[in-house]
Amino acid sequence: DDVIIGLANNQSSSNAQTISVAESAANDTATATADAQSLAIALGSTVGIANFGEINTGKGNDIVMGIAINKTAAVANADANAASTVNNSDAQTKTNAIADTSQAIAIGIDNTGGKILTAIGNDQIIGMGEIGILGGSLNVGVGDDRVIGYGKKVGVESSQIKLGQGNDWFKAAIVDFDPFTGAISLPSDQSDSIKDTSVFGDRGNDTFEIGDFKNSVLIDGGKDFDILRLWGNLDDYQFTSSSDNKTLTIEDSGSVLTVKNVEAIYYGDSEQAYKISDFA
Repeated sequence: DDVIIGLANNQSSSNAQTISVAESAANDTATATADAQSLAIALGSTVGIANFGEINTGKGNDIVMGIAINKTAAVANADANAASTVNNSDAQTKTNAIADTSQAIAIGIDNTGGKILTAIGNDQIIGMGEIGILGGSLNVGVGDDRVIGYGKKVGVESSQIKLGQGNDWFKAAIVDFDPFTGAISLPSDQSDSIKDTSVFGDRGNDTFEIGDFKNSVLIDGGKDFDILRLWGNLDDYQFTSSSDNKTLTIEDSGSVLTVKNVEAIYYGDSEQAYKISDFA
């Protein structure tokens, strides 16, 4: 039973401060102009687990967990002072302060170009950060496995995930995470919980839980009885089913979720189950 845990905490900061003073004195006309501009940008990627090759845990009940916490701060201060002492004066000040933390990002598991294999056993793969799980392929093999991507911005992005044989559970969600208490809450806005990702169930009674989806996403339950739980209400989406009632296309604001081989679909907190054929 293998355990691989990566924990990263980024507390970098960037500070910029500018002060500009202009003074002018004259008997008749004086002009004083002061310009102050300040820009602070906090950079840096925080990654719990960075895998650009292969992680293979083999047989056993294994855990692969990556957690990334981003506390970067950017502070920009600008102060301009213009003084003019004259009979006819023109004193002007201009200030501009910009603080930008958008270029700092935390990734729970960065699997870009990599592979994660867990083989036989009841395995867990968990990624938590601003992006929970990013890129590459995951194959959890045989067993009752769990794959979870929790992100403040994106839960799971640009990944191919094979749950293999067993009664597996997959979840992608937007979360608020308290690094001090470990408490996790789900905000009402679940936009981008899963993005540009394909998830395959194979054999077993699998459950897929996702918030809203972005761009192109595929959920294929494979064989046996599979469940999809989707965030939101039925009226939030547009539906198109295939003639054989095996494929359902769900659209939302230009993004497309393709659902195949799923026997029960739930929306929000409702316990009303729908079949693909119900949307024909």
